[in-house]
Amino acid sequence: MECASAASKVDVVEIDPAWGSGGAAINIGSEARQSFQALGILDRYLAHTAGTAVPRPLLARILADAAIAAGADVRLGTTVKAFRQDPEGVDVEFSDARGARYDLLVGADGVHSKMREMVLRGAPRPAFSGQVHWCAVLPQPAGQQRTAAWREAGVDVELHPVSDNLMLLSVREMRPPLDPVAPRQVLARLRELLDGFPTRSVRDLAARLGNDSQPSRHALEHLDLPLPWHVGRALLIGDAVHGTTARFTPDACLGMDDAIILAQELGRAASVADALACYGERRWKASRKAAGRN
Repeated sequence: MECASAASKVDVVEIDPAWGSGGAAINIGSEARQSFQALGILDRYLAHTAGTAVPRPLLARILADAAIAAGADVRLGTTVKAFRQDPEGVDVEFSDARGARYDLLVGADGVHSKMREMVLRGAPRPAFSGQVHWCAVLPQPAGQQRTAAWREAGVDVELHPVSDNLMLLSVREMRPPLDPVAPRQVLARLRELLDGFPTRSVRDLAARLGNDSQPSRHALEHLDLPLPWHVGRALLIGDAVHGTTARFTPDACLGMDDAIILAQELGRAASVADALACYGERRWKASRKAAGRN
């Protein structure tokens, strides 16, 4: 988005043909709002939410529309199959049998990045953090219009406003690895977890969960790769190199700031190599700060 706005030719390749986002909602803190302001999407975000949390599909749509409006050429349902590079550029082969040559290839495909396996061969894989995250949307409890938080016996429970009548329920459970929970069992298991909480107001939340609560459960994994995050003209950003488990969604903010800083460095550096070196130094410091909050 930032590179396209700066008149660079940008292709966005997304493996999801719907270009959507799963999950119920995501809490947006002040740092993420600053990133929204820098990206020029803060007003639209504020126009579509009345609380501190936003439905993930809505946020994905806002970001997608902004990227297209900035001039990015978006191709869905395909991904990078292979690439070859030389000192002057990168030749990329896509899974739809098409190909193109670029000045820079950027992989921003999350903590389970396939690009990481191609760019940084042999890099460490994400490790279980000892935390499991449960998430759902529920009707707003009477008198509960603001963010609230409770912590007891290794379980963190948070409520964040999504709209005038909905709240985001976020539960972090500190525990050893577990066997996967089938999607059809997530709602019942989340209710069980809340039923065992010492605080009555938290136990009462279990009754507010229903089939339309969009419950989800994820084992949180941590990844913290050392520099460099690039090889030649192929770069990794976001959770692909610095996935954290800190609270209040700093990952979302880190990923957006990665893109903002990368565009800044590309715009003022004398070469791609110089831009990537400066980018890495700046973002390494930010990722170290975020890791310290875990």
